[in-house]
Amino acid sequence: MTLARGLGLLRLLAEERGPGLGIADVCERSRLHRVTAHRLLANLMREGFVEQDEQRRYHLGVEAWRMGVSASRVFDLVKIADPSLDTIEQEMQDTTFLLKRSGNEAICVARREGTYLLKFLVMDVGVGYPIGVGAGTLAILAYLDPEDADRALAETETKLHRFPSISIPLIRQMAEETRTRGFALSRGLIVPSAYSAAVPIFDAAGRPIGSFACAAAPDRLSGERLDFVVQTMRREAEIVTARLSGRPQHADQAAPPKAMKRPRTSVHTRAH
Repeated sequence: MTLARGLGLLRLLAEERGPGLGIADVCERSRLHRVTAHRLLANLMREGFVEQDEQRRYHLGVEAWRMGVSASRVFDLVKIADPSLDTIEQEMQDTTFLLKRSGNEAICVARREGTYLLKFLVMDVGVGYPIGVGAGTLAILAYLDPEDADRALAETETKLHRFPSISIPLIRQMAEETRTRGFALSRGLIVPSAYSAAVPIFDAAGRPIGSFACAAAPDRLSGERLDFVVQTMRREAEIVTARLSGRPQHADQAAPPKAMKRPRTSVHTRAH
């Protein structure tokens, strides 16, 4: 339990994009008693995973950075998927994103702005987003085991105050629709002028570990254009899955992975 709480505080600090968190902020967001939060933070500071600045606000420490660097060497989804991101950008021309699951959220780990005039930079690289909020995370949620999905949504529910148009029942409905059609689609729920579509990326065991997502104007994510976008991203997702599995991928390979069979910056609309 203590380990889980400590890891929860590290995730909390990793999500913070501002000037750090004071103890009151930490307690409010973690729902921990002040004494418990102080004790956990003191232990993390002693080990170098957390630091405190002159304003007594908490930040991730150097040891957290070192572990992140080490993990990225072992499993670098960005490096594996980078050629596919370039291909998607060239063929679709719209803004595209690569997301990677991390606990109960998904992190935007790469982005391509595309060459189309109107760009929707709705996600920032390095920022985590609640599972189920937006097409990119829905594509992951839809293929999680039920217990895993429930745990993720329990945490997402605590963050929905930032997304007034979204509820847990709506997320569950959209996840079911994603499984049925094989891709996620969000129509202006976060930014009214932006649609987003996404397909999952699986590991060798068939578990969803990330997704390719595209954000564009409604007319570029509907009808035949939507079919083209989904087919392009799905093809590249299958190539990445094959690379993760250590399997050769041929250009004429038509059969999707087993799991799939289950049903660079400018205009700038920001959101999840």
